[in-house]
Formats: sequence, structure tokens, C-alpha cells
Amino acid sequence: MKLFSFSFFLVFISINLVAQKPSSYCGTSVETQAFMIEQSRKTSKVITDSRAPIFIPMQVHSVGSDVGGGHFRLHYIYDALCNLNKDYAPSGIQFFLENDINYINSSSWNTHEYDAGEEMMRKNNKANVANSYIVADPAGNCGYFSPRGNAVALAKSCIGDGDHTWAHEMGHFFSLPHTFFGWEGIRYDQSKTINEWQRQVFTTIEQKQRANCNNQADGYCDTPPDYLSYRWECDRSNNSIVQHKDVNDSTFYADGSLFMSYSNDHCSSRFAEDQMEGMRQNIAGSRSNLIRNNVIPVYISNLNYNNILPVDSGNIKGKNVTLTWDPIPGASRYIIDIARNTSFGLYPQQFITSDNFVKIDSLNAGTRYFWKVRAVNNYDFCGAKTKTLTFKTETITATNNFESSTLNVYPNPIQQNELLMISYERNSDIKKISISNLNNQSIIEQEITDSNSEFTKLDVKKLLPGIYKLNIHSSTSLISKKIIVQ
Repeated sequence: MKLFSFSFFLVFISINLVAQKPSSYCGTSVETQAFMIEQSRKTSKVITDSRAPIFIPMQVHSVGSDVGGGHFRLHYIYDALCNLNKDYAPSGIQFFLENDINYINSSSWNTHEYDAGEEMMRKNNKANVANSYIVADPAGNCGYFSPRGNAVALAKSCIGDGDHTWAHEMGHFFSLPHTFFGWEGIRYDQSKTINEWQRQVFTTIEQKQRANCNNQADGYCDTPPDYLSYRWECDRSNNSIVQHKDVNDSTFYADGSLFMSYSNDHCSSRFAEDQMEGMRQNIAGSRSNLIRNNVIPVYISNLNYNNILPVDSGNIKGKNVTLTWDPIPGASRYIIDIARNTSFGLYPQQFITSDNFVKIDSLNAGTRYFWKVRAVNNYDFCGAKTKTLTFKTETITATNNFESSTLNVYPNPIQQNELLMISYERNSDIKKISISNLNNQSIIEQEITDSNSEFTKLDVKKLLPGIYKLNIHSSTSLISKKIIVQ
């Protein structure tokens, strides 16, 4: 069953803007965090099974320009969702897509200030799911959580490989404040005493000694004190390079391993145990509308692609190219990327299909192309990926010969355990395809009954290594090509 009602694949040619990360990491307001802390202290705790998985439905909104440019490429969205679920795995919280990604074309929302962002969320949020908006510039931040919009906004430049912005903002969504709460907008250094800093910090400054930790800063006792409200670098132990000194003159370093700190992304890797329990409490309480019972996730266990055609590093004709592979168990869709360089940034094309093949009408002749396939589903965003594959299209000269202009046969030479792919134009009047030995004795025959077909696969396992003739039979002609079985 195909995923889309039109044709058999959907093409997104996205413009990926190269941009530096915003100078501000998180735009979630101090007032929002203060409210979270107050509510957490007032709310009665719910008994939860901390070992039980919680599946949260996620609605992803991809925002582009008015004319549809600038959307975050789909495989990047799946990369970011893959990272998000890895970050949340220790908590038992996992996200899945209950609906397809929602594409929004609006320049004023793609680059927005807070009021426009809240308008975007109110007008586009799906009910009873966790809504996330991927935009070019979310009010000058890498991301933020808006309580009035009840969603998070994320900058495309901040949710790449190795980034943890999405985990951070979903932490806010599930009631977590910053580890340095109270220090927002203040740049700490040790030249002032803590008593001097207390005149600026709007909460009781957290101490190294944990005696009153439930009522200081973020309210979590297993998140060490942290006074750094700006992006900061860590040492090899993921601790801050800046030394802190508390009211008792005790010295310490902030813990950069925590997602809710402002440490650089390569430093952070976890939520503290109390933070994870806090999020689970929030889901069991005010976010209980997100709970989906009896969810049975499907994960893709087979990471091996077989019978990938065209063969890697092969030469093919550039017209009516068919890319194909064996189906991957558990996959509901395949994302195919093709471009002219290994970074997939030069003339990129993207195809999405529920079939195990995609047909490209025309590619430039005499050109090297790079392509890869990713099998995914609505639970398994990491999925199964091929390595980057390549092929080169042959230079086509003017001819009326059917064989050279409309027929592709690959791989050739072929191994006995591979499938021979023959692609041709639709309605080519092909009646039969056969393979014969050099004495014209037919060994394999396959009738072509579907006039709308565009390719045929032949299993060559019964052929011994040697040279054979591939015969294409039409109602008026016979075309033969030499194939080599190795």
C-alpha cells in the first residue's frame, strides 16, 4: 500500500540554508520556568512505574518560505527524531509520529518573534499530541517552549547530528527548568562574592551542600549547582572550566552532562534521575492527554540491504533510471536522497515511497550521482540506512535505436546471487524477456503482461558462470544484449 495518493512517490527538493547557530540557546522565559517549579512543588506526586515505557505522540511541523523553499530535509528530521529518542531512552519516554509531517509555507512564521510564533502554534497545533515546529529562526534562539502556544519551536541549524536542543526544549515542555535557574541574563565570574551576586539573582543561590536543594534553583537535588546562563565549554569530564564558589566559599564546577544546562552539545548526554521522574510525573498529571495506551511499537531490526540496483560504482543510461532494493521488514516508507556530491548538497532530490523502488524520469548524461536509502517507520526514526552509493550516467548520442536510448540492463557483469534489472519505457510493446546461451537455447523466459510496467527483475541463480544473451522480444522486433554471469 502506497503512502501517498498521487503517483507512487513524493518529491521534495529542499533548499537547506547554511546558517550559524543563534547566539541565544533557549528562549523559554523565566516566568514560564518559575511557574513550572511552583506547580511541581504544589502538585501531589503520582505513583508511577519508572520502568514502564511511555509513548508520546509527536506532531512535527516543518515551516518554509511562502513559496515552499527552505524546508528541513526529511532525512534530517528523522535524524533529529532519532537523536531525540536516544536522549530520552533512559527515561522510558519515547516519541512516535501519529500523523505525517505537516508542511507549512509561511515566511513570517519561518523567521518569527514570540508573538508570531504563538500565533503559528495556536493556528496549527494538533490536539492531544506534542507539537514541535522546525523553523529558520525561532525569535533569535536555538529553540523555546511557549506555554501559551503549548508547543516548542526549533531552529533548523540547532537540531543536526549531535545536537540536543530538541531534548532540552522537550524538557521544558515536560516541566523542567534550567539547571541554573535564577541566573538568567547574568554572567557569573568569581570576582564577586556570592552575597554580591544574590542582589541580582532572583532565587536563593544554590549551594554545593545539598541540605536545602529542593528549594533552590531548579528544585532537583541530583542536579549540582550551576551559575552559568550562557553557552559554555566543558573539560574532559564534562565539567565546566569556570570554577564556582558558593555562599560558604565551597568551590565546585557545573555539570555539563545535563541536557538542561547551557553546556555545549558535545558535553551534554543525560537527564538526572530526579529530572526523568519529574517529567514522568508531569506526563501522568497535567500531560495525561498525551498518554497512548496499548501502543505496540515496530522497530526495524534488519539493517542489511540486498539486491541494490544499480550496482555501486556502475555505469547506466540516464533516462528512466530505476533505483531498487529488497524490502526491509518493518519499514513503512523509504527516503531516497540523490545528489551530485557526497554531502548531498549539490542539486539534491529527495523521494519518499512505500515501495522498494523509485523511478527517476531523467538524469543528466555523463554525470556522477550519489544516492542512499533509509528505511523508517513512525516509531523507528533511526531505521536502516544504506551506505552512500554511486553511479554514473552514460553519455547519450542521438539515435533512434531502441536498445541504446530506452533500455537499461544492470548489473552487467552480474553475480549469481544478484537480480538482473531490465528497465525500459512504459508502453514499449515488450512481450517477453528471455536469456539464452550462445547456441540460442533459451534458459530463462519471462512473459510481460503489464503494458504499464517499466522494469523487470530476473533471477539468474540457475545460470552457471559464463556469457549469455539477454533477449528483449516485442511484437515487431528482437533486441539482444550480451550479459556476463560471474
